[in-house]
Parts: sequence; C-alpha cells; structure tokens
Amino acid sequence: MDPRVIASEAAGVLMVLEKLSEFGYHEYKEKKLLKKMKVIEEINNLRDVYLANIRLNSCTTNTITLPKIFIFDDPANPKSVQLFHMTDAIMDDISNSLTKYDDVQLLSYGHHIANAIRGLKIFYKTRLQRWWWRRGSRDDVTSSVLCYLIEVLNTHCLKFEGCEADIAYVGAIAEFINAFASLHGKGSERFKLLTRVYSNLIRAQGILREHSLTLTLEEQISELVPKCLHTTEALIKAFCKLVTPNKNWTYIEEAELEWLARGIIKPSYQYKGPLGLTHHVKEIPVSDSIIKDWMVRCCTDHLLSFKIDSNLTDNELFIDDKKYSPADLNKKQLGKLKKVFAECENFLTVIAVDKNIYAINKSVEHISESVEVKARTEVFAEFAVLIDKLISLQYFCSHLWKRIQQLGEIYIDNPHHLSYTFIVLKGVGQHVSDLSQALADKLIVYSKQNNDVMFMTNQQKLCSDICKLLNEVQNGISRSIKLIIARHNKTPESKTSVLIDAEKEKMLKIASQIAKEYGIDTKNYVVQKQKIPDFAPPQNVTSLVLNVAEDKKEYVQPLSADLSLAKDINAIIGDIYTRITWIKLHENPDTKPYECIYRTLMVMKWKCENILEEKRVKALSMKEDLYAICNTTLTYLGGDQNKRKDTDTVQDFANTVSNELKSKSFDLHKNKFYGLFFKTDSRNKAIDIDNACHELLKLGRS
Repeated sequence: MDPRVIASEAAGVLMVLEKLSEFGYHEYKEKKLLKKMKVIEEINNLRDVYLANIRLNSCTTNTITLPKIFIFDDPANPKSVQLFHMTDAIMDDISNSLTKYDDVQLLSYGHHIANAIRGLKIFYKTRLQRWWWRRGSRDDVTSSVLCYLIEVLNTHCLKFEGCEADIAYVGAIAEFINAFASLHGKGSERFKLLTRVYSNLIRAQGILREHSLTLTLEEQISELVPKCLHTTEALIKAFCKLVTPNKNWTYIEEAELEWLARGIIKPSYQYKGPLGLTHHVKEIPVSDSIIKDWMVRCCTDHLLSFKIDSNLTDNELFIDDKKYSPADLNKKQLGKLKKVFAECENFLTVIAVDKNIYAINKSVEHISESVEVKARTEVFAEFAVLIDKLISLQYFCSHLWKRIQQLGEIYIDNPHHLSYTFIVLKGVGQHVSDLSQALADKLIVYSKQNNDVMFMTNQQKLCSDICKLLNEVQNGISRSIKLIIARHNKTPESKTSVLIDAEKEKMLKIASQIAKEYGIDTKNYVVQKQKIPDFAPPQNVTSLVLNVAEDKKEYVQPLSADLSLAKDINAIIGDIYTRITWIKLHENPDTKPYECIYRTLMVMKWKCENILEEKRVKALSMKEDLYAICNTTLTYLGGDQNKRKDTDTVQDFANTVSNELKSKSFDLHKNKFYGLFFKTDSRNKAIDIDNACHELLKLGRS
C-alpha cells in the first residue's frame, strides 16, 4: 500500500480524534458547569430559606438578612459567578484574635462560637489535603460556602452584637449548616465534620437564651442605647429623603451626620484630572425650607447627645416641641415649602389625580395648595418631634448606663434607688411609643392615597421602610424599656443586701483558696464590722415580702399560726421588721422603742454570725438563745394593741429578754473573766432593752 495513502488516512483519523476529543472536552466542561450551577442554585435556595429575613424575636416583625453567598455579574451568564474565598493568612487570624466581652457569662458563648469556626476551618483544610482524585479546590463551591460561614460567624457572632441579634444569627446559621450538610447524606464526610460545628452553635445559642432571661440592668440598657442610635440615624436619613429629589437619595445613604447638620448631602471637593486640569465637584445641599431647619436641628442634637460628660444646657440639647410647628408660616416660608414639594416625588409630596379605580393610566401631581401643604408639613413636624424625643431617650439612657457602671449593679437593683429615674424612663418610653404609632397611622393614610400608582422601586419602598423603623420604635425600643422597668421593679429591697453578702462571700472564698494554693500570708487581714442601719430590713432575708395595696398601703402581717415552726432567725427578724412597720402605719407612728429592740436584735444577730464563722464552742448555744429571744419578741409584737401596752406583759417581756442577753452564751463568749469586771456589749444591749421597755410602759400609761 502506498505510504502516502497511509499517512493521509492516519492524518484524517487523527483529525477526527482531535475533533472528537475537543467536542468531548467541551461537552465535559458544559456538564461540569451545569452541575456546578445546579449546586449553586441549591445553596442559594438554602440561603433564601434560612439566612434571608431572619426574625429577631416573636414580638416584632423586624428582620435581618445576611448577604448572598454567590453573586452573578451577568445573570444571563453562568460563568460570571463570583465565589467567596479568603487567603490562608486571613483564615488563620480569624478566631485566634482577642475578643472582648462586657459580661463574664459570655465567655462560654464565645468559646463555642470559636470552636464552630475552628470546625469549619478543619473541614476546609481537610478537603485540600485529600488524594488528588477527591481533592477540593480553594475556588470551588464548597470552599466558598465554608469561607462565607467563617466570615459571617466572625463578623456577626464572635464580635457579639447583642442577645437578640446573636440568638437569631446563630440559630439561622445552624439551620443552614444542617441543611447544607444533609445535601450529601448522613454518611458523608461533610455531614460528619459539620456535626461538631452544628453542636457548638446550638450550645452557644442555648447559653445566650439562658443568659437573656437573667440580663442585668446594665446589659439591657447597653443593648437599648445602640438601638436608639441606629433607629434615630435611620429616621433622620429617611426624613431627609422626603425633602430631597430622588436622584440624590444614593448620597443620603452614605452621608455623614456632620454633613446633614450643615444642611448638605455631599460636600464639595476638587481634584486634578488629565493634563493637570483642576476639576471642581459642587456640594449637594438640602433644599432650603423650614423642614431643612428641623432636620439640621435634629442632626445637631443627635451629635450633641454623644457628649454625656459635657454639661449641656437645655437650649443646647432639648428643644420645645412648639418650635416644630408650621402653624405660623409666613408667605416666604410657604413658597419655599411649595418649591420643595415640587422638586420631590414621594407619597407625602404628590397625590394621584385620577380617582377612577378603572383608569388605566393614572398620573400624579405635586401638592401645591397652601392648605394641603400646611397639613402635610404638620406630618413632617411630628416626624421631627419623634426624632427629637428619641435623641432625648438615647441621651437619658446613656447617662443611666454610665451611672450603673459607677454606682454598681447591686445598688441600682434596689427599687428604692433611682426610682424617680426609672419612672421618668417609663414615661419617656410610653410617650415615644405613642408618637410613633400616631405618625405611622398618618403615613399609611397618605400612602394609601397613591396606593395604585406605580413609582420607582426606591420611592415605592420609602413608606414601608419608614413604617418598619416606627415599628422598631414601638416593638423594639419600647419593649426593651418595659423589660428594664420590670427588671428593676421585681427585685425586692432586701435582695440587694443578700447579693452584697453573697458576692462578698463568693469572692472571699475564691481568694482564700488562691491564697492557700500560693501560700500568701493573710494573717494581717481584719474583717470590717458591718454598719447596722437605723431601721431597715435585715440582710439575708429572702422570705420577707411587704405586700402594699395601691390605695391603702396596708401591710399584710406575715405571722404564722404556730410561731414555733419558724426555723430561720433571719426570717423571724424579717417578720419583726414587717410587724413594726405595720404598727407604725396602723396604730402609732411613734415606734422608737420597738425600733430600738429591733436594732438590738440585729446587732446580736451580726455577733452570732461572726461567732459561728469563728467556730467557737459557745456558738451553738448562742444561736439557740438568740432564736428564743427573737421568738419571744415576735410573740409580744403579735398581740393586740391593748395587750402590748399592758404593764405586766411589758415587764415580763423585758425580764425574759434581759435575762437571755445576760446568759453565759452571750456574756462570756470572749473571755470567762471579762464580764466580772467590765460591762460587755451584750450587757449594754440588755440595758437598751430595759430602756426600751420603760418607754413602752410610758406609752401604755399615756
């Protein structure tokens, strides 16, 4: 056979094989791309279900949305998809950096979030170290999802944005990870490696849920202040949009409040262009009108409210609501308002012309009638008043936050401390809620007038965006204030003393253990004596409850049918305090003798506690004698008024208590020879009891 023919046929075969291989390769690439797009579509659907419109809590309709995982430069071109990825240096830095928490109880929460991030990083690196036929790529879909989850957890959860937000974030991310892992089945490597991540997130969410039920006042207020700041700034920018042409709204979103306080949306600047020519960019001002003056005032107040350490005068921060009033508009001001209404196109500045519901083409016209302009300007005035009230609330809460940090949580927890402050806070919260509700109702009425008219998308959304912010004021800020008030009011007055002693005891115990471990000498430590108040509820009394009726302020007597059943000296002394208070309100306001007896028992109780701590031999007998004295006192006070004033009853009570105080358990607890030469503190207290009883005898005779 001719070699040339063979060569020609071989070349033809090679050409066919080349075409087939090229076709097969393109077919393979197309199938691979289609498979990739199918996976991206599945993950995007999961994102839309779990990570879009995450509800903060069941009491509000407000939602938060995490950014998309995959973004297409050209929706019609599958190859234009942008995959999320990060460098190894950035990934190694995440979860290893120092995170600061204001509450020590959040340390375990941060630990579980960091563990979840480490689990995602382990899965990411494991995929890159497989055998070559199963090895993953840094730029594939799964790696992109893992990098996205690591970034979201680091940005939103590890930095802690508040209990409500983090509970919502962690729960949504955990559900997304569960669905993402389930795509490959329960037995897959993805499912096994992400199980630990899911468990850590659920534990972190559980810690936050438990913590949210016992938030301190400082934590609650520290979450309220950022809410006020965020909502106020958003309302100011929405207010600015209402009096700004639609073409400039993009600049408002990124405008600094300092610019808006000067009445401009974007400042002027200049730069050198091609050929060294200087180009000037003009500033974009807010249209001049009385509404602009109100906006400038709100922005100025908002910036001043940050200066909580400055002594601001009323004129600098707080303004009279009457100044936000369009009632006295002159002709010039009215002309400026009409010009603003003519420039802007939104639900407050325009109205549908054709009211026929069957009309196909409906047009709108700008408000120009003086009466209607004034009516709608009143809505702007109410808007400005609400913003001003929110600024005052934020300023007030910032000061309260600082006072709590300075005075301490236990002091603030006492419902009798700063009670006026919390009454004002409750009133301000209710006032702001009522204002936002009234404003929302009016905005909805005006919006419905143009309900069937099509605007541009951002114009169409403006009313709903403002209503969402007003809903946040009512259900977010007002709800937080109610929780703060309830948290402050539910703490009994005596609970604060319990907390003080309990916290001191815990710290002392821990310090003692550390001192013992390190061999630190604490012999020179001196226990400071407690200062007994003139007349106040006893410490460590958790059963003492004073039930006060709203109209009569009548104290209910907590005396039991059988006084011998009382087991706790603290509880008995608490009942004595309550009984004396009842006598003071209903029988005789002069209860000084009773209060003297009460103070004596408090001192003896304190001495008994110290003796018990020192584990002396006489401690138990001293406790038994004090128990008997307290029962005797409560029995005496539990009688009716005439019996308590009877001479024989008073004398028997005085003799019984004095003899008990002079017993060996009290008198000789320090040194057995001490009482023979000097009057001990117990003997002095017995004398005080005798003097108090003499005063009672005088009251009985009178």
